Amino acid sequence: MILLLSIVMRVVALVVSIALLRRIRDWRMAFLTAMLALMATRQALTLSRLVNAGKWSLSPDSISFDELPGLLVSVLAGLAVVFLGKMLREQRATFDELRSKEAMVLQGQKMDALGHLAGRTAHDFNNLLTIIIGNADYAKSQLPEGHVAQEPLAELEQAAHRGADLSRKILAFSRKQVVEPRVVDVNEMLLGLDGMLRPLLGSDVEFVVLAAATRPLVHVDPGQLETALVNLAVNARDAMPDGGKLTITTENEPESPITDGNTPQNSGPSVVITVSDTGTGMTRSAVEQAFEPFFTTKPEDQGTGLGLSICHGVFKRAGGSIEIDYSSPEGTSFRATLPQLSDAEPWSDQPATPAGSVRGDERILVVEDEHQLRKLETRALRAQGYQVLEAANGAEAMRILEGSTPHIALVVTDVVMPLMGGIELAQNLRKLDPELPILFTSGYLPEANMPSLGRIGRTNFLQKPYNPNEFVAKVREILDVRQPADSAASKT
Repeated sequence: MILLLSIVMRVVALVVSIALLRRIRDWRMAFLTAMLALMATRQALTLSRLVNAGKWSLSPDSISFDELPGLLVSVLAGLAVVFLGKMLREQRATFDELRSKEAMVLQGQKMDALGHLAGRTAHDFNNLLTIIIGNADYAKSQLPEGHVAQEPLAELEQAAHRGADLSRKILAFSRKQVVEPRVVDVNEMLLGLDGMLRPLLGSDVEFVVLAAATRPLVHVDPGQLETALVNLAVNARDAMPDGGKLTITTENEPESPITDGNTPQNSGPSVVITVSDTGTGMTRSAVEQAFEPFFTTKPEDQGTGLGLSICHGVFKRAGGSIEIDYSSPEGTSFRATLPQLSDAEPWSDQPATPAGSVRGDERILVVEDEHQLRKLETRALRAQGYQVLEAANGAEAMRILEGSTPHIALVVTDVVMPLMGGIELAQNLRKLDPELPILFTSGYLPEANMPSLGRIGRTNFLQKPYNPNEFVAKVREILDVRQPADSAASKT
């Protein structure tokens, strides 16, 4: 038995040592393991010679002292190899963890750099899109109906709006977009999207909405929620190249956990939006990577890989979550959850100012460093009867305001400008007139400036790009809010 035990111990030490040699990267541990393997081999050969010479007996009382060192070495070699294996596993686990964290840090740095690049590029890009959209709209208004140039101008506007939509997606992904949460009825939003989604999905895709019986009210940025729902619908359409059925369901659930990954974040009344298709489904690896930025299963020229990552960001910023409920060859279902509001009045996108009543005669100061855009804004305001003063930056605007005798009713300013930006200008304006309304316009709002908007007071924000009609309507809306207060002050 001792002979058998000694042989087994040597063989095990040899086999394990060889296996470890194939996995060890540290040369010192590799050298030690190799020495143990050679020692085990030598002892195995020694045993073979002893057996052939008849010096071994299977009887325990016939063991000589010559046999004990070999058995001891075998035991020690086996224990050393086991210990080395444990050390190797721990070292490999630590190494893998460090490598994973390093990859996460590098990915975070890359995404942060991309966010800064996207934001700074969007500032100039959205300025150019505003100029293109505004001048195309103005040119169309000056041409007679049916003019040959009307169609090219309309296509130019359409292309600019597509560029604006791409810019909004990038800003939403990089979280550089101003978020304006409002109370939203999801059923009403889906009803409003119906006319856009049906042509987008095509005639071979059946589109069904199963709405909750009671109003599903949530607190979210309506534009971002629309973008998320459209992205999910477009992904579903792409998964059904031969046609199929897309179903969007809204439900009010009294107790529905909101999770971040597998970690519960909130539990309470929730609105659940389910988007299901009958498409080809997703592979297991695709499901695991679905919400990662730039991951896409579409051909290189057909997908940016930002759609689902944007959806994830939209629901997470609104306090909710989104996950893949199931995916199989019969289709895929996405389940999005948002905290439910029990008693609130939903927001309406109908302008407070009726169409056609955007005219006025107030004096407005326009502060914009982009000359063509400043020209576009002043032309749109003067066309509606407003008196307009212009400034290329905040410092120039302060000189105009400090030396201006006529009353300024509104300041329209870009946020990002040389010499003095819009935030610093607004802070200086508050010292001259704490109640002066300010309209900020920007295609990119630096993250450091976002909290400052809330602290300045009496401010509004208009995201670029926009057309002249939206611009003058926003100006009239702000001025109409101030007029009752001014009238009351003049009577006292």
